[in-house]
Amino acid sequence: MQKLLLTLVFSLSAWAAGAQLTTQQWLADIAFLKKELPARHPNFFQRISPEMWNAALDSIAAHAEFKSDLRIALELQTVVARAVDARTRLEFVQLLQTNKVIPIAFGWYADGLYVSATVQKFEPVLGRRIRSINGLPPETALEKLDIFVGSENHAGLKRDAPLWLRFPMAFRLAGVSKNDTLALQLENPAGEPVTAYVYPPDMRWQPVSIEELYKYLWMEEYKIFFLQYNICLSREMAEARGDMENSGQLPYFQPVIDTLLSALRTYPDARLFLDLRFNRGGLPEDGIALAKMLGADRELNKPGRLFVAVNGYTDPAPTL
Repeated sequence: MQKLLLTLVFSLSAWAAGAQLTTQQWLADIAFLKKELPARHPNFFQRISPEMWNAALDSIAAHAEFKSDLRIALELQTVVARAVDARTRLEFVQLLQTNKVIPIAFGWYADGLYVSATVQKFEPVLGRRIRSINGLPPETALEKLDIFVGSENHAGLKRDAPLWLRFPMAFRLAGVSKNDTLALQLENPAGEPVTAYVYPPDMRWQPVSIEELYKYLWMEEYKIFFLQYNICLSREMAEARGDMENSGQLPYFQPVIDTLLSALRTYPDARLFLDLRFNRGGLPEDGIALAKMLGADRELNKPGRLFVAVNGYTDPAPTL
């Protein structure tokens, strides 16, 4: 299949058409990467041992089910970077750009790290030299980001690492920040320190089409299982009522529940957000069964774990 196209640069091309990889696709691609990159590289194991390479990729594969595409791609890049070869990397710019981005370009010049470009929202920071990033000297922040770069020298680090300051999931994974915001201590025109906070612009939530019966997302970054439940219908309910004529046109609801329970039980701090704001009613048996099951499970039915959203458009059926 391979979604990983091999040259000296490995390209994660699945997003060219906006595709979302399944867990099985990821497992196949990770296996492909594990085998083919060392085979096609003239001296891949100069800096990383085969044992370290295989163990790191096996660990990513073992935990891929509830991670986002971007998180998996970033973790794979950290493993590839251990080879410390500037000519070998994963290419997933499109995937990075379709997630949260801080609209700022950072560049290292003769006397330090600067904000070299930005949008009107952050115009006051443009052209300023950066004294610290979240309390870290710029050199220290870039050293943390080296997990994605695998630089062979300081010049390569200063050239390539500033790019990763634009992507919150990357700099969070590197330990530069605990959230999506960077606190930049800058120099004003008088050479005095001032602090500015930069972050991704607000991304308004877009609901899925109301023509979909239900839609679920595992938001790995926040450990939230988001279930948008638009209508109370399923193949199971149709079959239970003997409506075999229409049952084939409906999706099964049980796989959604299985995935939901697996996520909540795998991550004890995970939360469920059940969105009923677009629910148009139907037959409430599935929803009632889910509510009873969650309510009876002491590990899941805890304060701060279960949330339900309703509004004036929510049909009374799913809230019974």
